[in-house]
Amino acid sequence: MRGVIKLANEKLVILGFIVIFYIATHAAYNIEHEEATLQELRCEKDNPRKVVNYIIPGMLRVPKSAFQPFVNEMVGDVVFVDLNCTVWDSKLFAKQIVEDAKAKGYLDVRIFAISIGDKVARKIDSKIGHDLRKAGAVITTYDINPCANRAEAASGSRIGLVLGAPLFRLVTFLLGPLGYLDIIPGDRPSKSDPNRHSLVELSSQIWAIAFEDTGKFGRSSNLVLSKEDARLNNRQIREDAERANSIAVINSGHADIIGYRDNYLDALNDLGAFDDD
Repeated sequence: MRGVIKLANEKLVILGFIVIFYIATHAAYNIEHEEATLQELRCEKDNPRKVVNYIIPGMLRVPKSAFQPFVNEMVGDVVFVDLNCTVWDSKLFAKQIVEDAKAKGYLDVRIFAISIGDKVARKIDSKIGHDLRKAGAVITTYDINPCANRAEAASGSRIGLVLGAPLFRLVTFLLGPLGYLDIIPGDRPSKSDPNRHSLVELSSQIWAIAFEDTGKFGRSSNLVLSKEDARLNNRQIREDAERANSIAVINSGHADIIGYRDNYLDALNDLGAFDDD
């Protein structure tokens, strides 16, 4: 009997070391990599009105090249928010953007967010952006095919999100360091922008949609929805946008700004995203 107990204790000790190793691995990676890299795509020397455009990509990042038509139309400085992270944290990203805008004294802050990136925009538009408004800034968001929670996802996706998100998170935890390897290709990779992602990053994005409630749209929100969007519940999004400033509807698939650039450009132009006044 003592031999059995001793063997059981040894196995528990080994299991304990394994658990500690996995927890330490995840903690180390999260502390090191939870950040948003703010990359200036354009900085105008003559910007007296202190206008800035923050571009926040969606799931697994749309490449910077896809936004070039928008950049050419935008007024003022343009900043691409590269969500360089292992664990996707919309609150953290929102705070970094607000701190950047305050530090540089921007007074006209325009935020362009796509799909899950809208979670960041909504947090800025709510409490996190309060200090920025107190400093005299005006915040306007342009939410492109927004998906901030599972209610706004298509009906066929909701059960999958609720059941799949915890299972996916468990798998990435058990993988340990392997879960942080960038093995998932993003949209249109290139030599300058490989656009690859880890299972942990994807898992945290799916978890955020499934279980994190971001709230409804504010009065400074302007939405672009797609008629043929099979991934979203546009009816629910409209309900969440009852206080929004305006909504434009275009013919396109979900967040396909590369395939339907002109449609998105026309919609954003109609919403006043590129106004110079």
